[in-house]
Formats: sequence, C-alpha cells, structure tokens
Amino acid sequence: MLSIGVEGNVTFADNDLGILKGFIFTPHDNADTSDIDQFHAELAHEISTRVKALCASADLAFKLDWRGHIFWREAEVGKL
Repeated sequence: MLSIGVEGNVTFADNDLGILKGFIFTPHDNADTSDIDQFHAELAHEISTRVKALCASADLAFKLDWRGHIFWREAEVGKL
C-alpha cells in the first residue's frame, strides 16, 4: 500500500501524504491520516530498509560538503 516515487513522493492507499528524503518524512498539510497506524508500520519498514542499505553502501555512495554535512543518495543523513 505504501509507494515512494523517484522524487520521494509518498503515496499510501492512493493518497499523496508527503515527501520522504533520506530518512526524513515531511507530511503535506492536507494529508489524509485515516489509517495512520498502518502507514506508520509501512513507513518504519521502509526506513529500516534504507538504514540497511546505508550501512551496506560503499564509501563512494557518500558525499561530504564544505560544512561537514554528510549526504547519501543525494539526501543529508548527518553532520560532522
């Protein structure tokens, strides 16, 4: 039921709920949260999958900018 588009658009039960960038989900103001428990369970599974992928990633998958921000898959995931 959870679908995440290439740009991070999160759809659940045919409702556009928000954006997932890296590990941060930002809901739309008008997001339908009628089935919020199931949505949270599926989103938690997606985050867990991403954490495993991050841990398995080669060094070249990460970028560090001049401010000490760490990026993975073009999303900020940490700071030094």
